[in-house]
Amino acid sequence: MHYAPFTSMHQYETVLNKLNRHSSKHILVVGDFNTDLMKHSTDTNSQNLIDVTTNHGFIQVISKPTRITDHSCTLIDHIYTNKLQNVTSTSVVTLDLSDHLGTTITLLLDGKFDRTVNIKHARSGPPVNNEYRMFNEASDKTFSELISNENWPELLEDANANAEIQYDKFIEIYTRHYNTAYPLKQNRKRRKNERSNPKPWILPWLEDACARKNKLYHDFVTDPCIEKKKKYQKIKKFVDKH
Repeated sequence: MHYAPFTSMHQYETVLNKLNRHSSKHILVVGDFNTDLMKHSTDTNSQNLIDVTTNHGFIQVISKPTRITDHSCTLIDHIYTNKLQNVTSTSVVTLDLSDHLGTTITLLLDGKFDRTVNIKHARSGPPVNNEYRMFNEASDKTFSELISNENWPELLEDANANAEIQYDKFIEIYTRHYNTAYPLKQNRKRRKNERSNPKPWILPWLEDACARKNKLYHDFVTDPCIEKKKKYQKIKKFVDKH
């Protein structure tokens, strides 16, 4: 669930009490709590928030500031989970989308979700490109239909052939359907700063400028100072203009 800017501990406890019936499920409570956990050791409000949430079985997993200026750093955007064992990583994203930094969490999911299998080249040195197959519900359905509709004529026409020949024919047909449902794809080599979903109106030089802007913003939020802020604002003005 997403929680709006935190205003009432009583309201928050009411929500957590309602979630108790779903404790067997993996629940995330995320949002802007307006409570700075960087001051947890001295701030009563922060201590009360953590105590109440922990008593309901939730753990806060963001440990870095989520709002940074040239004179303050606060951790007010929280992510609470009741299944810590399913959390593989968390991070704070240094992108200037708002005056708050983004928070991310990566979770372990079951096999019902789409998955990608990479096939690494068995050669020395770095691979020129990567080949992969996409395994998802749509491709699984295609493969199932191909196998179901196959009448195996090459096997039935020569039922008296020896087992080795029959097996080779079976593998040939099976592999043909497998490659149709799960075709091999190749990743082309991308430009240094090319986006994962490139847009035709964002030219390479603007992609480079955006990457430069993101780096300067990251430099500023990791080590805030006036000089770094000015460098970031200069390139941001340029990018926004174009």
